[in-house]
Amino acid sequence: MIRWMAEHKVAANLLMLILLFWGGMSTLNIKQELFPAFELDLLVVAVPYSGATPEEVEESIIVPIESALEGIEGIKKMTSTAREGAASIRIELDEGSNRKLIQDEVQSEIDRISIFPDEAETPRITAPRIRREVLNIVVYGEAPNRSLVEWAQLIKDELLKDDRITQVDVEQRRAFELKIEIPRSELQQYSMTMDQIAQIIRQSTIDMPGGKIQTSGGDLLVRTKERRYTASEYARIPLLKTGQGALLLGDIARISDGFEESVLRNRYNGKPSQRIAVYRVGDQTPTEVSQAVQKKLLEIENRLPISISTSILNDRSTVLQDRIDLLVKNLLYGLVLVFLTLALFLKIPLAFWIMMGIPISYAGAMIAMPGIDVSINMISLFAFILVLGIVVDDAIVVGENIYAHQEMNKSPIMAAVEGAREISTPVLITILTTVAAFIPFYFVPGTTGKFFRSIPNVLIIILFLSLVEAMFILPGHLAHRYRLIEWILRPLEWILEWPRTYLSRMLKWVSEVPYRKALKLSIRYRYTTLAVGIFMMLLCAGLALGGHIRFTFFPSIDSDRINVRAELPFGTPVEVTEKVESQMLKHAETLLAKYEAEKGKPVSEGIYSSIGRGGSHTLNMRVYLKPLDERGFETKEFSRQWKRMLGQIPGLTNLSYRSRHRIDVDNDIDLQLSHPESQVLERVVGRFKEDLSQYPGVSDIEDTTDTGKKEVRLTLSDAGHAMGMNAQDLTRQVRGAFQGLEVFKIQREGNEVSVMLRIPEEERRYLDNLEDLVVLGPQNQSLALNQVATLDYGLSYSSIKRIDQRRVIKVTANVDSSLSNTAEVERSLKKDLLPKTQEEFPQLSINIQGANRAQQNTMEGVKQGSYISIMLIFSLLALQFRSYLQPFIVMTAIPFGIVGAVMGHYLLGFTLSIVSVLGMVALSGIVVNDSLIMVDFINRFRAQGHRLQDAVLEAGVRRFRPIVLTTLTTFFGLMPMMFETSRQARFLIPMAISLAFGVLFATFITLFLVPVFYSVLNDLMVLFGQQKREVMNKTATAE
Repeated sequence: MIRWMAEHKVAANLLMLILLFWGGMSTLNIKQELFPAFELDLLVVAVPYSGATPEEVEESIIVPIESALEGIEGIKKMTSTAREGAASIRIELDEGSNRKLIQDEVQSEIDRISIFPDEAETPRITAPRIRREVLNIVVYGEAPNRSLVEWAQLIKDELLKDDRITQVDVEQRRAFELKIEIPRSELQQYSMTMDQIAQIIRQSTIDMPGGKIQTSGGDLLVRTKERRYTASEYARIPLLKTGQGALLLGDIARISDGFEESVLRNRYNGKPSQRIAVYRVGDQTPTEVSQAVQKKLLEIENRLPISISTSILNDRSTVLQDRIDLLVKNLLYGLVLVFLTLALFLKIPLAFWIMMGIPISYAGAMIAMPGIDVSINMISLFAFILVLGIVVDDAIVVGENIYAHQEMNKSPIMAAVEGAREISTPVLITILTTVAAFIPFYFVPGTTGKFFRSIPNVLIIILFLSLVEAMFILPGHLAHRYRLIEWILRPLEWILEWPRTYLSRMLKWVSEVPYRKALKLSIRYRYTTLAVGIFMMLLCAGLALGGHIRFTFFPSIDSDRINVRAELPFGTPVEVTEKVESQMLKHAETLLAKYEAEKGKPVSEGIYSSIGRGGSHTLNMRVYLKPLDERGFETKEFSRQWKRMLGQIPGLTNLSYRSRHRIDVDNDIDLQLSHPESQVLERVVGRFKEDLSQYPGVSDIEDTTDTGKKEVRLTLSDAGHAMGMNAQDLTRQVRGAFQGLEVFKIQREGNEVSVMLRIPEEERRYLDNLEDLVVLGPQNQSLALNQVATLDYGLSYSSIKRIDQRRVIKVTANVDSSLSNTAEVERSLKKDLLPKTQEEFPQLSINIQGANRAQQNTMEGVKQGSYISIMLIFSLLALQFRSYLQPFIVMTAIPFGIVGAVMGHYLLGFTLSIVSVLGMVALSGIVVNDSLIMVDFINRFRAQGHRLQDAVLEAGVRRFRPIVLTTLTTFFGLMPMMFETSRQARFLIPMAISLAFGVLFATFITLFLVPVFYSVLNDLMVLFGQQKREVMNKTATAE
């Protein structure tokens, strides 16, 4: 096949052109996204239970569900939360499990539960998926909330008319509600309960078929149509007959059409607002969706009232394009550097055809990407940069060997065929060892593994295509002259002629004189050389273990958004929270104005705040900033200054800032504490928080305890029993009066509207209103609530957290990696605080989660994958050398490559992370390639009859140029990425450092230590062979 391709240049050219053209066309069909999308191994069970306390929710909803799901195979962890009026159970599944099958089993087990309260709604089981949000539209202005909601809905409807926009949601809006309020005095006057009135409304508001009448004129359908949709229609419902006629609902009730009672408040730059989220689905690109939205908004804005405006926030299409441009820029810079490196040491046509292996292999990868469900994103693009210098390694080896055969005065076709064939097996093995090195990526568990899986998927395809290019297309190009290509490249050849000639001669001289002498000296004093190599490894280990190079699980990614969450004591009125909101907004705007004055241009897109998500005591605020390159400062810097300006806000129980993207874990430190006595547990939590605050760099210390709301526990008194009341009747009357009764839901103009029945707000605001509530007995006798029941006052939890069927309180914190290290903090906690606390409180259970646990799980996966990878590399080398010992010589480059990777981080001031480790794992297959070919050439020279020292020297000199070239192309291909100043790509740089410096350092190992190891192995074989002969001679003499 190699000969046929070399002799038929048309075939080589056609294959190249087909790949390039097809690959170029394929780029139009590849999905684009910021980060790779993947399925979550997660199920969520949600059960609304209106009006119930967290303890009631836990006892009657969560505990039965947890017990029912306990035995289902594939469930890894259950995290349950009981809140006021709702239960949620987060079910984490084993990776690789069948989510649909487990969801069906969960549904089946929950359906079997028959002890749920009647007031609880039907459990909803969902399989969350990552929705690919493109942008947010904010509708804001000094206008009534209803107007904002209606305009938001109108904008949504208009957007969905465009074929390029498929999914739009109006987020966090207050639901529509038709409110029927009846004063207590009216209920008492007519001796009616809320339940009775609700039943009358249900019976009077109905659409029902009445059957069919067969007449001589044909069939006649009969239908009752009494469904009511407006307040005026409900006002005409008759309740009962009196002496004066029918008593209508409107006679005793105040009926209004509006929104549900809620503390939810949304503001944009201090003005009331509604937010619309626009998503993409399928193969839609963020840019396509964003452009369609902007076009539609221009049409809609002309119809908006003067008091209402719109604004686009968090447009991911812009972010995606910026980051794609960043990575493509680094890719092009790397490509130019690789070509110049080749052109400075090889003939220009040879350098050009070797370099063409890059676009050919990349085009082939573009063809395959849609088939393996890989999109164009930051990670897959980084894979292209990562493999930039590696992909030409085999082409350099083949091309340089063909060039060497041409210098032997062979015909071009014969030199191409024999040069490619001679090196074909070692090149195949080098590709397979590199592929084997990326296998550990598939063993990384959880979100981290799914996040980085695009790298091996893309890289393995490119490597195999580079093998096809090097073995079939490249020989066809080098076996013939292409005068047009030579004419196009001639100006560049003229420019580079002198430096290329000089560098080529210098490289040849270095290999023939200084390197030959140095190698000869290294082999003569091989054990001293070996000792120097071991010293370098020990020095590297000392730097890492001594704490001179810190390790963090995952480098944080700078965000263009700052999320702030403030909490006041549970039950705080919304008016108080609004004052805190106003104070925080004022300081944020002052700080933004300061930055804008310094930069001379806008640095933010706006501030969006929300009150009520989680209760009236919670405030969430988002500051949307311009991209980093435009604003010129990090979000962390802004957060620090904002926090300093705010100082201590009276009444706040928690204030946390999030300005970084995190992967796999929400917090660096996550302590889950459990104890039978709640008072003891709260004391321990306080101690832990205080101790954590003493560590430098530890911030955002939070816990999940909350004293909650005041609670009134009702117990029927003797008077209540005497009048025939029961607990259910009592509860329903109290709930109907204060919580309200949902009569039913109706669909109106595409919206779901709840019809609610309750007493007026002014009659249920104070504690006296509860105690004076008049309760009706079975015989319509009336008594005040405090007469038929005893009222016990206390406090209720605001929420209850359970993990794997145990109540827990979580203490969480984050660690600034520039000041401290998560592992160091946890090590200190395990050494001092945790043992002392558990000794003092023996029943205390502590479970440590967070970044360190995620790190351990990830490293365990990497370890398992590395065992398989190393075994595969060893097996491939053993097959190539037909030896069990020589593979160890080649594989000595791996630990020394890791030394180079660690030293690279130290020199450039980077912290080691899981990204660095994955780079080191991938490095193991790359650094053995040059060593493999070095040992292969030593074996060939020895097979030709050369002495060991001569064979080692000749192989070293012969392989010096291709080893240096492959190292330089790999290093320079990655160099633009390593020295990228943009913060957006900084989290990927450690992998580039590991590969670039690892390969650079391993070059010296290949050129010196591999020949030394080969000689030492030969010494050992001679030694053991001599001892064996002496033993055999002694045995023969004795006989």
